[in-house]
Amino acid sequence: MAFYTHNLTGESISYELVISSRRKKSIALEIKADWLRIMVPESVSDYHIEKIIQKKWSWIIKKLAQLENLKVLSFNKNISRQQAAQILHDRTLQLGKVTQLSLEKVIIKQYRRKYWQCKWSTVYLDWRIVFFPQEITDHIIYHELAHLRYKHHQKTFWEFLTQLDPATPKHKKWLREYGASIHTIS
Repeated sequence: MAFYTHNLTGESISYELVISSRRKKSIALEIKADWLRIMVPESVSDYHIEKIIQKKWSWIIKKLAQLENLKVLSFNKNISRQQAAQILHDRTLQLGKVTQLSLEKVIIKQYRRKYWQCKWSTVYLDWRIVFFPQEITDHIIYHELAHLRYKHHQKTFWEFLTQLDPATPKHKKWLREYGASIHTIS
């Protein structure tokens, strides 16, 4: 594992190169807080890595800029994990009452790859979603509450979610663009 800097079109990025001696056969790019991780098999040459960075340059810059914008937008809050859990717990119960959906339990934890889920009548949320704008956090909660009625993502689910949150298309777009940045918070 080594860190490098790459310059292209007047912009510079830092990246970590992870060379895997295991059976890895593909190359993976992963955006972190303000740098890039490139994971490659042993057999990949420096020239090939350089070509991949050039090919994916605009995507890399776009994703890093989105993360930076998100940090400016919302991560200025000074909230502990326990405070975040209490805020989300209370908000979920509040929206559950408003929607008149039978919610038995709210569990707040930290996920590695997702933000939330709903099982039976329990809603699970990643505590870090409290750092998203309030309307996005509410959308996530509404999404999980909608699963209390519909356990799928078919048309009826999306229609119901849009009744709960009329700005669903806008919020889904925001989450596609910025949602993964949740994993930069520890």
